[in-house]
Amino acid sequence: MLLFGGLLALVAIVGLASERAVPVSGSTATPTATPTATATPTPTVTPTLCPGCTPTATPTASPTATPTRTPTATPTRTPTATPTPTVCPGCTPTATPTASPTATPTRTPSPTPTATPTLCGVCTPTPTATATRTATPTPTGSPGATPPPFVVNSAGDEPDAGPGDAVCQTAIGECTLRAAIEERNATGGGTINFNIGGGGAHTITPGSPLPDIAQPISINGQSQPGTTFVPLIELRGTNAGASADGLRITSSGVDVRGLAVNGFGGDGFEVAGAGAASIVADFIGLATDEQSAAGNGGHGVHHASTGSSFIHANRIAFNAGDGIFMSSGFARINPNTIYLNGGLGIDLAPDGITPNDPLDADNGPNNLQNFPNLTSASISGSSPEVLTVNGMLHSTPNTSFLVFLFSDTDPCDPAITEGKRWIGGPSVITDSQGNAAFTESIDLVPGTVINSVTAFAQLFPLDTSEFSLCVPVSGGSSPTPTPTPCPTCTPTPTPTATATPTRTASPTPTLCPGCSLTPTPTRTATATATATPTSPPTCLPPCTPIPTATPTATATRTATPTSAGTSTAAATGTSTPTPTRTPTPSPTPTAAPTATPTPTPAPDSDADGWSDAAEGMIGTNPMQRCGTNAWPPDINNDGFSDIADVSALTGVFGQAVPPAPARYNIAPDTPDGFVDITDVSRMTGLFGMPCPP
Repeated sequence: MLLFGGLLALVAIVGLASERAVPVSGSTATPTATPTATATPTPTVTPTLCPGCTPTATPTASPTATPTRTPTATPTRTPTATPTPTVCPGCTPTATPTASPTATPTRTPSPTPTATPTLCGVCTPTPTATATRTATPTPTGSPGATPPPFVVNSAGDEPDAGPGDAVCQTAIGECTLRAAIEERNATGGGTINFNIGGGGAHTITPGSPLPDIAQPISINGQSQPGTTFVPLIELRGTNAGASADGLRITSSGVDVRGLAVNGFGGDGFEVAGAGAASIVADFIGLATDEQSAAGNGGHGVHHASTGSSFIHANRIAFNAGDGIFMSSGFARINPNTIYLNGGLGIDLAPDGITPNDPLDADNGPNNLQNFPNLTSASISGSSPEVLTVNGMLHSTPNTSFLVFLFSDTDPCDPAITEGKRWIGGPSVITDSQGNAAFTESIDLVPGTVINSVTAFAQLFPLDTSEFSLCVPVSGGSSPTPTPTPCPTCTPTPTPTATATPTRTASPTPTLCPGCSLTPTPTRTATATATATPTSPPTCLPPCTPIPTATPTATATRTATPTSAGTSTAAATGTSTPTPTRTPTPSPTPTAAPTATPTPTPAPDSDADGWSDAAEGMIGTNPMQRCGTNAWPPDINNDGFSDIADVSALTGVFGQAVPPAPARYNIAPDTPDGFVDITDVSRMTGLFGMPCPP
């Protein structure tokens, strides 16, 4: 009996187990551990699997089909639930039948594997309704985005702690120029700015050559706070090695501006390999005080690449070699200040002056562009004085060229072919024989001293020649600069106090060194010992005191009452019938000969309102009215002079050129080197207008 009862208990246990197993053939073993169908997130994912897809009624194991858990009644849920039909047009689903029915008895509460029905090559389902949504990564930047600039905050020279990690940081947590270049080289290029604490200039002294600039990198020294025209970031190469270059560029797309690069044993800049660089507004060979010699041992700029570069608005001086040496490639060399270098200002290889050739048919760096020949330079007229330069360019026939003229205060030396100060220049078109004669007249600012003139020619946009031989300047009033008060003339207050009423017209002792006082009778007749002259003469550079204060001084002299009414008062009141007001002959200006300047209109080849010479300075194409860098007021190159152009210009308002881009200095017609109200006025006068057709 006991045995029979045990058998009954065993049968009951087996029955209960078999009921829990639900062995129905063809069924997909719906999970019984979740009696409420709401526990599954009902993946209504299929409506937005991918744009344009029309999903078929997703029969993928719809768990809501089992509200009544009848263990025997799901024969229709056979493996026909793998819907290979058109999930998305043109998609080829991967051959993974969704959730093979019999092999996963432990599929309990994770309902989401069926949320990715039939992955296909084109349609990638949006993971909006999956239970694992928290795992979808949010990308931190698109692959083509411009990386933020590195900011050099230290004048040290330590290397980067981990090149390639996109962080400019040395082992001590600083960002040095060396570390920034290393990191930019490792990560594909980008911008390097500066913000080194403390006022004034900051000197970076590399202990070894800096890394080559091997990626498109922009090094912007003008970003250092406080920078105006003079660089505040100085690279001094005295410790970098005997032959180290300041910056060696081997990549295209490089821009370096606003640095002082000096004291290196090699070149200040070297552009090598396939490098192409924009070198703008740098001091190369001189210190940040604008005058101290700190030359590099080689050339200021050595262009030895096969690429094309842009060299503009730099000061290049005191270098042992040439200012700019072009051993290969091409460079658009716009006006720079180049002086007192050991070699030529611009030298197209081979070394030394390259003679002009007939019709300029030779090849080489900058196509060995022929330079102009200047024949004369003279100053005439007054108010203003006018410099007239005559010359001839022989080059490629029937071609337009720009001629850039430069002046120097030093006398002409045939051994020196440089250009210290750009003063303008014409555009010319050669004839069928390759010749173009030119005469250029330039109004001079009062006080300008010019003793020699040189020039170079440029075939826009790249081929720039060497400098011409200089010509001396004749004429002009160079020995006598226009009157400017000499600051050293401080009249010594000579006390003319001896109360003798004698009217001795003796010139008082030398007011300032070298001054010869014009004999204006200084009435020493007052007995008052106030020896401070009421209007002391100020000396001009020729050291002749201005005869201003002596007239009408006698009218007030009657008010010097001596205590007893002595004869001095009467003497001064009656005996001065104003004969001393004779110093009026000199102020009468002879205004007759001022009609000398007869300026001819400057050539404007594209008739866009800007002369060819002005466009050469601005950096626009003098042969094209519309297009990229064609019309001066269209700074953003959209074909209109509009608010975007005005905003760009006003962003550098009040700055000199450089550091302001020459592209923004569009007025007057010979740009004046400043972005000011004349530029704004000219641009706003054309506001809303398209470029001339």
